Amino acid sequence: MGVCIVRMNVYVPDHLAARVKDELPDLNVSAVLQQALSGLMECDHARVACSDCGAEVDGGAEAMEALDRFWRELLHAWGPLVDRGGTAEGAARVGKAVAVELGIPGAERRALPRPPKSRHNAA
Repeated sequence: MGVCIVRMNVYVPDHLAARVKDELPDLNVSAVLQQALSGLMECDHARVACSDCGAEVDGGAEAMEALDRFWRELLHAWGPLVDRGGTAEGAARVGKAVAVELGIPGAERRALPRPPKSRHNAA
């Protein structure tokens, strides 16, 4: 993934240029133009590149593969719980354990849903 430099002449009306210079003195006009042009390209950004080596991968395929792995491992982990007649609360605990094991960001710190205290105390 290289950088291609293309020179363009872009017209900005004097009144707008003066206002931008006064109100946004640190604005990188090139970056704003790049962002605006990228927004017009209808790209889903599925291809990503390593910032160190430049190698490109299909991010969409990588994400789908990771989701498929998560789903397979979750179904496998739920098997024993289902065999024992487990609860939704137990399934949530198993799901969290699988997510933590797979290194899913935030899985460890996110709280699981809990039944209301009135139902918990009645049991």
